[in-house]
Amino acid sequence: MKLSALELDALIEVANIGMNRAATQLSALLNDAIAVTVPKVHIIPLNDVASALGYAKDEAAVCVWQGLGGQIAGTAMLMFPSQESRSLVNALVGSVPSLAGIDMRTFEHEAMTEIGNIIISSAVAVISDLLRGAIMLSTPNYVEDNLQNLINERVGNEERHDMNVIVMFATLRAAQRDVHGTLILLLGVDSVSKLIARINAVLLGKLDD
Repeated sequence: MKLSALELDALIEVANIGMNRAATQLSALLNDAIAVTVPKVHIIPLNDVASALGYAKDEAAVCVWQGLGGQIAGTAMLMFPSQESRSLVNALVGSVPSLAGIDMRTFEHEAMTEIGNIIISSAVAVISDLLRGAIMLSTPNYVEDNLQNLINERVGNEERHDMNVIVMFATLRAAQRDVHGTLILLLGVDSVSKLIARINAVLLGKLDD
């Protein structure tokens, strides 16, 4: 699949609106200014996604992901380097002292899952509104693994690991804290074809209000 310059610009703009809404939500959660990079859009083999994101394939990461359904199918992922996820939780809820019978890692996982759900939902909601069509989200899931495994597992079966995918991503970085994460939309080529058609229909005014 090859995108025209106009289609690529349209995808970047859609991603930009969603990513900035996510940054606004994270800023409110942290009470900190959040800088968001200009989103990038690549059509690449699945095994090249890690390098496109600037991660080593074996780099450990914490990920909250939600499946996308409805108008488009794919996965939305919010990822942080493993060492920064605890900093993010502490920034939001403070250091929680160890209490007898309470697994602090479970508490951190639940906090990260809720953070991811808020940020991903806000980004997807604004994209859904922009395209005037429903995009459904699965329940949020928390995973820790190396980046390549995280990417591969979101796509599915082993035989599909050589497939081409569309990856739309941007980095969100807190101004006053050493915390940065990457928000990713991972879509198969068929879904991107539908997304492009939807964008074109909106631009041409062919969708019902």
